[in-house]
Amino acid sequence: MRIKGREYIEESLGAGMVRVRLITKPDGYHVDVNRARLRAWVNGTGYIQDMLPELNADQREFLMSGADPEEFERLFGKEDQ
Repeated sequence: MRIKGREYIEESLGAGMVRVRLITKPDGYHVDVNRARLRAWVNGTGYIQDMLPELNADQREFLMSGADPEEFERLFGKEDQ
């Protein structure tokens, strides 16, 4: 599966759910998500936060940029509280 220029592995979990991880890091960070709503977002149906409301900010960022939480922190530092 290709999302915003990055290749992801999509592993079926049953009941319409899939586990998504970067193809370059098959044992790394992953997100479990509803396949139909993921496909709808990828196809431009709506904003990620509306299409996949069950995902937290880290999970959404991973799907949009490929950066897992550790990478994001390394690139941009910790979020101010």
